[in-house]
Amino acid sequence: MWAIHSENSGSEESVIFIREINVAIKDIDAFLITPSLATGVDISTEHFDAVFGVFHAVSQSVTECAQQLWRNCPNVPMYIWVAPRPLFGYAETNARRIKERILQTNEMTAFLIRINRETGKRGTEKDWALDTSCQIEGQRNWSINNLRAYLR
Repeated sequence: MWAIHSENSGSEESVIFIREINVAIKDIDAFLITPSLATGVDISTEHFDAVFGVFHAVSQSVTECAQQLWRNCPNVPMYIWVAPRPLFGYAETNARRIKERILQTNEMTAFLIRINRETGKRGTEKDWALDTSCQIEGQRNWSINNLRAYLR
């Protein structure tokens, strides 16, 4: 059995294993991976009889989950379990509300806050960038909130 996770994904042993993955897997019966295994790693050698996926709907969107499931390129049966609801509850998907929350809680990363002197309303110097970021976050949250249905 071989496992790649956040604590060992950068180790020399794991890096060598990943670099030569299609040869390295021939010596193992089970390969366990977490989101810490970067994209672009594919297993093209026929070796495994099945793929199992366990997803808790926390941080990975449906696209990322599908990418993990299809690392094993040969067509084998897939067995997938997805939590009935996101582990920490449903996340906000409305970009406007996400933006309001960010501005109210002062969670500004990479945006310079400005306050309108006349109205006292909070905003950003590059409002279009914050709007785009909020739209992306909303779409990602929608995907995570509906992960079970999408992967089905």
